Amino acid sequence: MLSVFAALYQLERENTLQRQREGINLVLEDRKKGLDRPYGRPPAVLSETFAGNYKLWMGGKLTAVEFMKKENLPRTTFYRLVKRYEKQ
Repeated sequence: MLSVFAALYQLERENTLQRQREGINLVLEDRKKGLDRPYGRPPAVLSETFAGNYKLWMGGKLTAVEFMKKENLPRTTFYRLVKRYEKQ
């Protein structure tokens, strides 16, 4: 019984890897053709209100948690965007 389950698992795993590879190849072919189709998670962007909220946060009028809620950002993305904004 276990050998049957192991064989089914192995077959499904091979199918999953094949479908994944087909999707990656499609994206790479599009890039060769000059099409810019996203591959992976889209990058986080600075919103129009980020600069204003950043000034309030640095002035002490806004906490980091409030800033994150206003921008609808998770903590790690928030601090990554803050670093990117400070480099600009």
